[in-house]
Amino acid sequence: MNNKHIIYTKPGNVDVLKMIEAPVSVLNSNEVLVQISAAGVAYGDILLRTGVSPGAKFPITPGYDIVGKVVATGPHVHRFKAGDYVRSYCETRGYSTYICLPESKLVMVPTHLKPPAAVSVILNYTTAYDLLIKIAKLKKGDTALIYGAAGGVGTAMLQLAKVYGIKIFGSVSTSKIEVVEKAGGIPIDYTQKNLVEEIKRLTGSGVDAVFDPIAGSNLYVSNKVLNKNGTLVLFGASSAVAGNGNAALKLLKAMLPFMFLKITLNNKHYKIAGKKTDINEDIALMFKLLAEGKITPLTANTFPLKDAAKAQIMLENDRPAGKIVLDFDADH
Repeated sequence: MNNKHIIYTKPGNVDVLKMIEAPVSVLNSNEVLVQISAAGVAYGDILLRTGVSPGAKFPITPGYDIVGKVVATGPHVHRFKAGDYVRSYCETRGYSTYICLPESKLVMVPTHLKPPAAVSVILNYTTAYDLLIKIAKLKKGDTALIYGAAGGVGTAMLQLAKVYGIKIFGSVSTSKIEVVEKAGGIPIDYTQKNLVEEIKRLTGSGVDAVFDPIAGSNLYVSNKVLNKNGTLVLFGASSAVAGNGNAALKLLKAMLPFMFLKITLNNKHYKIAGKKTDINEDIALMFKLLAEGKITPLTANTFPLKDAAKAQIMLENDRPAGKIVLDFDADH
């Protein structure tokens, strides 16, 4: 049995994506072999591809989140059997037809959920929950601003904010205003209005939190829309992807404003989203909200594995509404 998977041969543009085929790895005693049905496409995949993510060793297979069916189990695996429908936050190797994972990294998925919807919950909604509740510690009645509010994480944040009674303003382009409104947010068209002036007009004193995935000079704008005790949460550095030059230097340039703001003497708080903890508990909670109809994952588009480069181009250039998914059933 062979495993088809996408690798990045080196840092670069989508030309570095290559599909290769190799025998499926031999299972360790505590591992489960999963045939992947769907994998998420995340902006983190682009940061990894361009060399912005520190510590990556090439060649490497991207892919944070997967759902699929168990094919085989190691002798010390007791919670799963062949045919079980499972999901995992695997961090890498999701762009593969098969993956070997420790039993502890897998959780059952309700069988009625289609793979694209199921995989959309894993990374986007746990990230949104982490940002809103665990890092910014927002509560009912609080206010916040999110950039890219129509994207995968953005729409997840808007839906969760509605569940928890948090008022969210979403920075979007004109064409995506309706998406933000449908998800329960208040859209602000950054192409037509001054973001700082509009937030101050709508709130008076500014918002309780800003979620910034851009970094660089945009952080100064984020700081201005906060109220005097607000929290700025950095959860990406998309500005480091733009242009040519050394990836590490671009990342440093993108982070410098955050470092400067952090040492500024004021009552505001500056935080960076880090590695997720209690991820399986968070995923279980998100699937509970999904079952209750309180959240509805929005899938922007699906692509077969062989078109992973096209999927990344769409995410990077179009920033579509919702989650982009690699649907492995489309390969058959």
